[in-house]
Amino acid sequence: MKMQSDEFKIGSTQSGRTVTGIDKNTTISDLLSGIDGGSRIVDENGSPVSSGTLKTGYKVQYLAYNAVVDSATIIVGGDVDCDGKITAKDVIKAKKYFASMGNAQFPEAIDCNNDGSISSNDIGHIANSVIS
Repeated sequence: MKMQSDEFKIGSTQSGRTVTGIDKNTTISDLLSGIDGGSRIVDENGSPVSSGTLKTGYKVQYLAYNAVVDSATIIVGGDVDCDGKITAKDVIKAKKYFASMGNAQFPEAIDCNNDGSISSNDIGHIANSVIS
């Protein structure tokens, strides 16, 4: 039994099973309402989180009879440093990764258009998110 969504993309990436297509300021309730069935969100330490905005690195766990039957890491487009905000730090980290001069725990957060590759367009999108 695996979680499904018509609103978000759930699949496998280089970081394992992920949920992508999540914009900044997406709340926990937004995500949970967009996934079929009973799910919960946990932070990077495995503690349940019930409110607030999503951060890259949180996980969504799909439950059946109170047991986790599927799990995926949440990827928020542009949240490269996994703090739940899109700031100049994310732009810098994305640029360094793109230039092969740095790393990113979840490089999928740089791929803002979800096309499977990281380009200067993605970095421009992150920079525009900081401004808006």
